[in-house]
Formats: sequence, C-alpha cells, structure tokens
Amino acid sequence: MDVGSQGGLRCLDNNHTHFILVDDGTHGRCGVEIPVRTQLEEFISQQTMQIGGREILGSRMGEPIRAAVRAVRESATLIHNLRTFLLCQTIYNSMCNNTPCVIVEGSGRVANIISEVANLSSSKITISLIKEKLQNYFQESYDTFTETQIITWTKRIQDIVCMGSLLTILREEKDGGQGMDVAMLQAVLRASHSDDGGQENWDRQLKLAVSWNRADIAETQIFSDDRTWKPADLYPSLMVSLIEDKPAFVHLFLDHGVCLSEFLTTERLICLYNNTDPSTLIYIKLVSLATGEGWSEVAQSTIGLHHVSGILQDLLGKLAEPMYPGAPYSRTWSLFNGNIGMNDIVDVMNGDPQHLKYPVRDLLIWCIVQHRAELSEVFWNLTQDSVAGALLCTKILRELAKEEEGMANTEEMTSLADVYEGRAVGVFSECFSNDEKLSDNLLTHVSAEWGNASVLELAQEADAQIFMSQVGVQLSLTNVWWGRLSADNSVLQVLLCMFLFPLIYSGLLTYRTRAGNSVSCTAETQCEQEAMGVRCDQKNVMCSNMGSALCRPRPYSCLWKIMAFFNAPIIKFYYNYLSYVGFLVLFAYVLIVDFQTYPSWREYLLYAWVITLLCEELRQLFYDPAQYGFVTNAYRYITNFWNQIEVLALCFFAVGVICRLVRTDTVYLGRVFLSVDYIFFCIHLLQVFTVSSVTGAQVIVFRRLLKDTYFFLFIAFILMVAYGVSKQAILYINETRWDWIFRHVLYYPYLLYYGDLPLDVDGLNFDVTQCAQNTTGSDVPLCVYNDGNGNPLFPQWLTIILLCLFLILGTLLIVNMAIAVIGLVYNDVESHADQLWKFYRFSLIKEYNDRPALPPPFIVFSHLYLLLKCAICRQPPWGYTALRRVLDECQKSSLLSWESYMKDNYQHKQQQQQQESQENLVKGTSKRVSAVMRLVKMKKRGKGHRLEGRLAVLEEQMEQTTQYLTWIISALTENGVCSNTLTLDFTEPKRILATTTDSTA
Repeated sequence: MDVGSQGGLRCLDNNHTHFILVDDGTHGRCGVEIPVRTQLEEFISQQTMQIGGREILGSRMGEPIRAAVRAVRESATLIHNLRTFLLCQTIYNSMCNNTPCVIVEGSGRVANIISEVANLSSSKITISLIKEKLQNYFQESYDTFTETQIITWTKRIQDIVCMGSLLTILREEKDGGQGMDVAMLQAVLRASHSDDGGQENWDRQLKLAVSWNRADIAETQIFSDDRTWKPADLYPSLMVSLIEDKPAFVHLFLDHGVCLSEFLTTERLICLYNNTDPSTLIYIKLVSLATGEGWSEVAQSTIGLHHVSGILQDLLGKLAEPMYPGAPYSRTWSLFNGNIGMNDIVDVMNGDPQHLKYPVRDLLIWCIVQHRAELSEVFWNLTQDSVAGALLCTKILRELAKEEEGMANTEEMTSLADVYEGRAVGVFSECFSNDEKLSDNLLTHVSAEWGNASVLELAQEADAQIFMSQVGVQLSLTNVWWGRLSADNSVLQVLLCMFLFPLIYSGLLTYRTRAGNSVSCTAETQCEQEAMGVRCDQKNVMCSNMGSALCRPRPYSCLWKIMAFFNAPIIKFYYNYLSYVGFLVLFAYVLIVDFQTYPSWREYLLYAWVITLLCEELRQLFYDPAQYGFVTNAYRYITNFWNQIEVLALCFFAVGVICRLVRTDTVYLGRVFLSVDYIFFCIHLLQVFTVSSVTGAQVIVFRRLLKDTYFFLFIAFILMVAYGVSKQAILYINETRWDWIFRHVLYYPYLLYYGDLPLDVDGLNFDVTQCAQNTTGSDVPLCVYNDGNGNPLFPQWLTIILLCLFLILGTLLIVNMAIAVIGLVYNDVESHADQLWKFYRFSLIKEYNDRPALPPPFIVFSHLYLLLKCAICRQPPWGYTALRRVLDECQKSSLLSWESYMKDNYQHKQQQQQQESQENLVKGTSKRVSAVMRLVKMKKRGKGHRLEGRLAVLEEQMEQTTQYLTWIISALTENGVCSNTLTLDFTEPKRILATTTDSTA
C-alpha cells in the first residue's frame, strides 16, 4: 500500500469490511465524522428487535458497542498524533452517550494504555504515568507529542476510567479465549446493572441475552440470587426462544419455574404454527390448506388448529384420533408473513387463556414437524408416555421424508426418525429388563395423549422394525399368540387336543397366568382380571404372603378351558388353515371331476363355503371395535397384501359363478374364470408359511424381490413388444387374426428369453405349404412376405440384425442385470429377513386375535354370535383387550410414572456411555491440557508484570536517593565540609537495573 505520497489524506483500514463515508464539505480534515458516528450509534440503540420485519419483543435492542481495534501504523508522525486523539475522543463521546465500550488488550497502542491503567483510580493516573506509557508504545514518535496533547489525553483517559460501568477490558489469555460477542454482551449487562430500572431493566437484559443466544451468560448474570423472576415474566422470551430455535434458553426457562401447562394456550400454539419456518414442508402444507378454504393470497392465509389437526391426520394415516378434535376457528397471527406488532403480541400473551390438555405433546409435535432435533429433545424428555411419543414422532418424520423425497432435508428427517426410534427402543429395553409384566402393559395400553393408539399400533404404522424385533415385544406377541395357553406347550400337544377334544380336560395342556407362570389344571376363575390392574397385583401379592394353605387357587371350569382353547389365536390359525385346505380340495374336485351343466350339491356346498369367506372379509372391513372409522379401517384392510389376494380371488369367483349360472352357453367361460380363480386361492395359502420364522422370512424375501425387480420386468416387456411389433410388420402383411397377432407380437418374443429361436427370420426354412397366403378362413399361420412362388421378399439381413439386437439387449443385458439385482436384493433382505418377519408378525397375530373362533364354513355361527354380542349388547369380543387395554387413571398414572423412571435410567446410562467413549475422553483430556497451559501462561505473565513493577519502583527509589545524596553533597560543599571534586556515580547501577528490566520484559 502506498502511504508515502498520500499527503494529508488517509488510507482506509483493511481490518474493516464496511465503511461509512461522511462528507461535510471540507477537504483533508479529520474528526468531523465523530458527531455523526455518535448520532448513528444513538439511533441504532433506539431500534427494536425484529423478526422478518416485525417487532416481537417491544424492547430496545440494547446499546451499541464500540470496540477498540488495532490501529494501522502510518509513517507520518502527524497521523499518529491525530489518530491517538481521535480514538480517545471517540471512546469518550460514546461513553458519554451511555454506550458501553469493549477494549481489546493487545489490539493497539491506545487500547494497551487504557487496558493497563483501567484498574487504577483516577488519582493514580498521572501525567507522568501517561508520559511513560506513551514513551513505551510510541517510541519513534514520542518526541512529536506536545505537552498540551499529553495533558488532554491524560484527562480523557481519566474520564474514561471513571466511567467503569461502561468500560470492559477483554484480555484473551486471562478470559480463557472468550469471543468478542461474550465480551460485548457482558459490557451491555454491566451497563444495565448500573441503571435503576427495576423489572423493566431485567427484562431488557434478558431479551438482549436471548437475541444473542447466550444462555450461559443469562444463567450466571441475569438469573442471580438477588432477582426474583415470575414465570409470567419469562413468557415473551420463551416464545421468541421457541420461534428462533434456542433450546438452551427453553431449558433455562423451564429450570426457573416456567410451567408449560400455564404457558401454552390455544392462542399461543396458533401463533407458533403461524410462525413456523416458511421453508419447511409443514408450513407449505398448512398454508396450502388454509388457502384452499377461500383465501385469495397465500400471504393472507391464517392457520388454525383445525388445519393443524387435518395435516397431522394425513401424516399419521388416520391411525390416531384427531389431536385437536373440533378445534374452533380463532384469531391468528403471523410474525413472518402477516402484519403483527407489539400490541398483537400483548394480546397473545394476555388474552383469555384457553389452556391445552397436553402442552408438552403439542410443543413436541410442533418441533418435530420442523425437524428441530435439539428443541424436540427438550420436550420429549418431559413427556410421560415417552415410548408412544417417540414412535409417533418417528411416524411423522418418515411421512414427511417420503413427501420431501429428493430434497435436502430428507436425509436429516430420516436420521432424526431413526434417533427417535432408537430412543423408543432404549426406553422399552430398560423397562423390559426391569419388569416384564409392566412392559407388556406398556405395549398394549391405549394412550389418550397420543390419539388413543397403543404402542404396538404406533410401531406398526411408523414402520419401526427395530422396535418390533426386540425380545420384549416378541415375547409379548408370543403370549398373545398363545392366548391363555402356555407357550411351553408343544405343537404336538396342541394338534392332539385339536383332533381329540377330550384331551383338553386331561391335563395335557398347560395354561398361562397373568404373572407368566404355567399351571396344569388350576388357576383363578375370575376372567375379568385379564386386564391386570394394580389392584389385582396387590391382591396376588397379599395372597402369596398369606401362604399356600390359605390361598389355593380354585380349578378351572370346563367351560373356561373350552373358551381358552378355542379362542387362542394359534388354535384359530391352525383350524382356519385346515379348513382352507379342505376348501381347496373341494374346489379342485368340483373343477376337475364334478363341473356339470347344472350345479351338483358339492358345487352348492362350495358356493356356501365361499359365502362364509366373504362374510369374514366383510367382518374385517366393517367391524371396528377400536372406533377408527370406516375410512381408516377400509384403508388398513385394503393395504394388506393377503387381503388384496383374497378380494381378487372373490371377485374372480363371483364373475365365474355369474357366467356359470346365467346361461348354458357360458358355462365353459365360467369354468375358465373359476380355474384362474383357483390360482389366487392357492396363493393365499402361502400365508400359512408366515407363521414360521424360517419360511415366513422367505415369503417376505419373495415379496420384496417381486417389488424390486418390477423395473427390469417393465424394460423387458418394452423390448419384447418393440421387437415383436417390428418383426410382425416386416414379415407379415395385414394380419387380422388377433390370436396370431398375440402369438407373433408377445408370445414368440417372450420365448426368446428362454432360448427358443424363431425360424421365420430368414428364408431358408420357408415352406409355402405350411402357411396361408391370406387370412380368409384359414387356421394356419400367414406366410411371410413372398412373390407367390415360394421366394421370400422381406429383407432377411434386417430381421437377423433385429433378432441379434434383441438377444443382446434383452437376453444378455436385461436378464443378467435382473439376475444380478435379484442376488443383491436377496442378500440385502436376507440379512435382516428375521427382523422383517418379526415386524409383519404383529399383523398376523392381530388378525387372528380378532378373528372368530370357528373356522369356515362354521364361522357363520360365530358371526351371528358376534352380531348379537357386539352390536346389540355392546360388549367387546373375547380376547380383544389382549392388544388394547384401557387403564383407569390410577393404573395409568402408576404405569407412566414407572416408565418415566425407566427413561431417566436409560438417559443416565447413555450419558455414562458417552462420557466413557474414547472420543470424549480425548476431548476431555485436550480441554484439561489447554486449561493448564492457559493457567501456566497467566502465572508466568503475572510474575513478569510483578517483577517489572518492582524494578520500576526500585529505579524510582534509586533516583530519589541520588537526588537526596546530591543535595547533601552540595550542601556540604557549600559549607566547606567536603571537596568539590567529590561526586557520586550511579551510572553503573542504573545500567545494570535497566538491563535487568529489559531482560524481564
């Protein structure tokens, strides 16, 4: 930079990024910008805190801060003198306007002088001290300073130091390397402490700390023992912390007495949803829904709780009940997109409170839909039903990730969903290791807080495969699968009792009690204890304490054993599939042997059997004891793979029977439809293999392979059609018979995939006697394009090239790629096939837990009994409470308190594992070493400063001693006591002292 030829002009300081140029009409005059700078700082200090152009706090941003920075060294001495004066004057003017200043020690010579004298009183800041400091820091230009300038600077420095509440010295080594933002905020807080503004001053300090996101400073300097904060005083700052995603402050406010049940009202929740991040998918969906209700512009849309409830229902797949049923429309505000000021915020804070029943849940969902990980963790830690809450968060995040597939936030939401599934797994594992019985209740209890859904239902909807594959979950499902029979019974024992009913009373089978023990023939007779409440547990404990002699359980009744046996899901499953095999045998016999012109009694029996199957499917479709609603129940029914196969089979059967019975000339057509329909019924038989962990996993692998190879099958079909059409058009002229068109276009090209090469692509094998020249009344294939004398005229070279291309692309590439993909997919699915089987096992167990006891065709009697019991008597079916238990308030409170305690244990173990991890140990060691090194440097520096001070005092004392001795010698010489030649030489001691001082410095 050329600074030698600037003359009276100044170079811009390259330590700054922005400049404000002030022109008052003069040329080369410095210092005219100081009044303008002061006015600008005063104007900025009067501005309000805003978000998106809207005031949200109604308070001042706080005073601006002037920080002393390193001055650029110039060659002209006039520049040094003027810069020193202007810098002191700038700091003084700012502090006179109550603007806090931060002086960074070591950033410049003036900053160093002020830093060194800041701890001294004004009486000790003398002209001689300032001269000494100036001489030390302005060695080459010190002689240019006039006495008047030094006096003026001394006065200014004294005035600056006197305003100690506005002055902050930032010493990087002493302050542990804290940032400039920390020092600036501390400066503002120190200045605010000196003001006597009461609660208003405290609020201003808190809002400043929130705006700077420094919860650590707020905790140490604002929430002190000499201040008493009311929870209501923290509500505005809490709102801002939620909107701006500052979890540290939310946690701080909760620790200082904020009650979310008092804080969160309907109006505030609406305000939060109206101020979600405009870039998030949830905001776009909410605005789109609100716009669809008649708003002309998106910017004018108003989001209400009924919109939020609708969006959540879409995300949850209508599994859970509406979060805000019947939410009324109310006035809403938007901080980002609407016109809202401080008065509106006061209305939100002070309006008529309509408190929500589950404030923690509502805030957790609000954070989750915006995928705010840290803030959502704060509220999840406060939830009681934490396992259900984590699974519902997993469901919401995965649904949002599906809708945002391919966008930047997809991976973030997917990883956050995995985190919440992991938390659900961790908490439940801790619960299961502590108490298996209570953990079983935790899985099946209906949570009113999370939409009246159970944990198992939420896990299934959230596709939480890891959660469902846990040992505790599978053990609970196994208990449901065996019903009141003990899982210790072998399959042989069950099959013997299925075919020989009297063996049920012989003691061959063992039954399961609620405590998990197996008993042979005796147990309690009260079936209503199936719900397992707290009172039952207390009764059992008291009973066990009384001794076996006084509390012997009474034997099971015969009716109880019959009901327990036939209502066990495993027994239902075996009977249904034995019945299904009998149905397939009857179906095959009718199709092959007994399909007459008019139906026989066996065929009528088959029709009746199918009608009972149809009745069972209708029961599954319409029967809704959990009151999900018909739409939800129908959606869950039709999305099940096996139900799709069953519906397709029943539709084909209906078409076949109609063709069979309407007219005699369509009997054969009906037979064809029924023959194809038999295939679908046989495919449904594959469901029997899903019971086994080995064969069930293979069925899941097969389904996954079909899904993943669909793309290659589609490409193969396109190539097949392309080749077939082109070959047909080249070889055959005007073929009108659709059966032969199908053969040439689809069937023959399809055979090429299996190596069946065609013979008509060249003229070598052409035989005019084996084909017809036209299609009129002929059943033989059409001849290729020829001259009529047996000589083909089509371009043989082209058909051969097309055949080769099809073989290369279709057979060689596509087929082999499909085989390779099948191998990769098989290996991938096979690695976690057991986990997939455990996940889908819940659907099978739930289906047969709800299914009537009698198999088809006798199931019609169960349907009549069910209609009488449920539709008329309003009683739940046998075994319905096995997967959905509604606990009373006492039982629920006890269960959730235990779950919260287990969650705390889980989090404590997680923290211990993190602290003991190798990475954290290395980080902790590094921090401790850094702290020790800083302390060593500070200690060395302190010793150097103390030694330098001592040497300075010693030098001053030596000078005074020299002056006194010189005065004594002069007096003695005048009186003739001593000779005039006597002199004192203190040069050598001074030189030694100066050398020592320099080496110390």
